[in-house]
Amino acid sequence: SISVMNAAMKGVNITKKQRRHTVASEHLEGWQEVTESAKRKFKRLMGKAVSTKKQEAALWEQAHKAATQNFLTEFGSDALGANPELVGCGEVGVGPNVVTGKMPEEISIQADE
Repeated sequence: SISVMNAAMKGVNITKKQRRHTVASEHLEGWQEVTESAKRKFKRLMGKAVSTKKQEAALWEQAHKAATQNFLTEFGSDALGANPELVGCGEVGVGPNVVTGKMPEEISIQADE
């Protein structure tokens, strides 16, 4: 149909525009890397850079909270132990006591496909 063809043409035009932009800015790639490196060094010098360990800890914390939320959505708060209000608190990797028979075989933190 015409709407499907128009949508396909729009996608092709967007890809063409992105390709032209990439080719046009290719000669600046080296300078972009230099400026990014300088920005990182400046932030490090000024003490405003976030360490990779802190970034990793923050990502794991987000993953832990997301996994906990998914568990609660799927199994409900009645699957938790005596202190359900403490869910998501404390150390990553240390979860609440779970009532047996309510928990799945394994919990995955991987993104859905």
